[in-house]
Amino acid sequence: MEKAEKIDILFFERPLVDLKRYAFKIASALKKIDNHIVLATISLELPPKNEKTDVDFLFYRNEIKDIDSFLKGYSVRIIVFTNPRIPDMEMILHAH
Repeated sequence: MEKAEKIDILFFERPLVDLKRYAFKIASALKKIDNHIVLATISLELPPKNEKTDVDFLFYRNEIKDIDSFLKGYSVRIIVFTNPRIPDMEMILHAH
């Protein structure tokens, strides 16, 4: 997978089951509206490499050491928390 220059919408989820339940379905609907929109996810679990999603980039949360640098480096425009929990507050605070 190539490196993103910018991310329009970033989905933040913890388990893979929630990525499948929410983010991937939302991503599919968004791609039907605008195929040029750049979508990404951050999660504690990633789908198998051969599983097709409409998300352009999948990031493993444990590999991101500095959330601020990540968000600024990719010029993230929107972060979607589809099923927020208390541990997600770290990302929410950095997003502000």
